[in-house]
Amino acid sequence: VKKIVVNANADALKVLLKRDHLKEQGMEIVSDVYDLIEKDNVEEAIALLKKKAMNVGSIIEQKAIGDFEEYTPRDDVITDKKENPTKYLGLRTGFAKFDKLVGGFFPNEKSLFAACTGVGKSTILKAMAKGVIVNNYQKNVLHVTNEESKEQVEMKYDALFTGIPYDDFKRATISDEDRKTWIKYLDELKADSDRGKLYIKEIPAYCNALEIENAYRELEQKGIKIHMIVLDYLDRMKPIEQAWSEFDEQAKSAADIKELTRVLNIPIITATQAATALKEKQDKGKAASNMDVYGSKGKVHHTNTLTMVTQDGQDHSQVNREEWQRDWFWNVNICKNRDGPNFVFRCRQIVRTGEVVEEYMAPPGSTEDPSSKSGNSTVNEAAAEAQKALDEMDEEESDVEIKVGASKSKAAEEKEKDDAFEKAEREIADRKKKNKQKKFNRK
Repeated sequence: VKKIVVNANADALKVLLKRDHLKEQGMEIVSDVYDLIEKDNVEEAIALLKKKAMNVGSIIEQKAIGDFEEYTPRDDVITDKKENPTKYLGLRTGFAKFDKLVGGFFPNEKSLFAACTGVGKSTILKAMAKGVIVNNYQKNVLHVTNEESKEQVEMKYDALFTGIPYDDFKRATISDEDRKTWIKYLDELKADSDRGKLYIKEIPAYCNALEIENAYRELEQKGIKIHMIVLDYLDRMKPIEQAWSEFDEQAKSAADIKELTRVLNIPIITATQAATALKEKQDKGKAASNMDVYGSKGKVHHTNTLTMVTQDGQDHSQVNREEWQRDWFWNVNICKNRDGPNFVFRCRQIVRTGEVVEEYMAPPGSTEDPSSKSGNSTVNEAAAEAQKALDEMDEEESDVEIKVGASKSKAAEEKEKDDAFEKAEREIADRKKKNKQKKFNRK
C-alpha cells in the first residue's frame, strides 16, 4: 500500500484503506452516471445513482459457489451451534408465545406489524424494542422515526420504561417524586453494563432506505454496534429506484428495507397500515389473513413475519378511570411465519404508559379460569365483581322493561279499538253522504 510502512498502526491502515475504497467506489459511480447524462438519459442516471449509492461504504463479499457434497464447513457451523447455542439465538422479545414459535428476531429478516388506524402500531413496535433491550445481553436498538418527532418518541419510551403515565410527560404535569424516579431509573440504566442501549434517529418523511443505513453507519463509526432497527413506519418511505405507481412504490420500498437487513446483517421491524376490510373482520370476530394490508401485497412478499394486531374490547372493570384511559385487549395474529406455524396470542395494552403485556388465552371450549394463569388476580376479581354488578343492573332493567312493555301494549290495544271505532263511524258517514248525493243526482 502506497505511503504505508509495515510497522504502521493497524487502525490507521484500516482507515486509509477504507477511505481509498470509498474514493474508488465513488469515482466508478460518477463515471457511469456521467456517461448516461451525456447520452441525455437523465432519469436512468438518477435511478442508477440511487441504486449504486446503497452499497457505498459497504464491503460486500463476493461468495463462491458452494459444493453441496462438501459438508465440512456446515459441520463446523453445527458443532459451533452445539457448543455456543446462545450465539445463534434470535433476539428475545419477552412475549413467551412469540419467542417460542417464531424464535424472536433473527439477522437478515424483516418483521412487519399491521393494524388499523389508532390501534397501536407504534405502541407494539416500542414494546418489542423494549423487550429486546431488557431480555437480551448488551443488544442495542436503533429506533428510526419518520412520523413522530424525536421528542415524542423519547417521552413515550420514558413512560414505557418507568411506568409513569405518558400524559404527565406530554403535559408537564409530572410530580416531583415521579421526576426523581424517572431520573434515578435512567441513571441506573446508563450504569447497567448488561443491558443494551436505545438510540433514536428522526429522518425526513418519504426518504429512502439510504437514510436508515446512514444512521447505522454513523453509530458504527463511533464504535457502537446496532443489533436491531425499528422503523416507524414503512408507509412513509420512498424506494431507491424509480416507481411507476403507488403500489409499485410500496412494493419497492418494502424490498429496499428487506435488502437492508441483508446488507447490515441485522433484523428490522416495521409497521404498515392494515386494510379497511380488517376493521370489518374485527367487528364480526373473524380472524385476520396475510392479505389484510393496505395497498401493495408486495409488502407481504418481502417479509419474513407478518403480524396483524386487532382490538378485542376495553377493560370495563377499570371503572375509576375515564373511558379513554382504560386498557385495551389485543389479538396479536401471526398470519405469516416463514419458518414456523401461524398462531394468535392475546395482549393487554396499558394505555397510560404504552406498555404491552401478554395475557393468558384459554383454549377454545375450555372452562379453565384465566385468573389461575394470569399474574394479576386482583384485576380479574375486580372484573368479576364489576360484571356481576352489571348483570344485576341488566336484570333490574329487564324487569322494568317488561312492566313498561306490558302497560304500553295494553294502552296500544285500547288505542287500536278507538281507532277502529272512529274509522267505522267515518265510513258510515261517508256512505250516507254518497247515498244523499245519488238521490239528488236522480232528481
